[in-house]
Amino acid sequence: MFFFFLKLVITQSIMGKDRVGKSALAVRFFSRQYIVEYDPTIEDSYRKTVRMPGGKKDHLLELLDTAGQVEYASLQNISMK
Repeated sequence: MFFFFLKLVITQSIMGKDRVGKSALAVRFFSRQYIVEYDPTIEDSYRKTVRMPGGKKDHLLELLDTAGQVEYASLQNISMK
């Protein structure tokens, strides 16, 4: 008998003004490293398997790191859909 356990997929986006640390926060959470230099983001995505505190199942966390620059504001609108 086979049992298939599906992971819950949690999808989130980080949105905000440029140069406020959205990418630094994402990289810190997903890789445990800290970004020192500022490198403008157009759009990045990250995935990590996480277990909620007190939980017994692993879940897949997907994060979309959006651009904060005015030139890429339309991408934020697409990200919210």
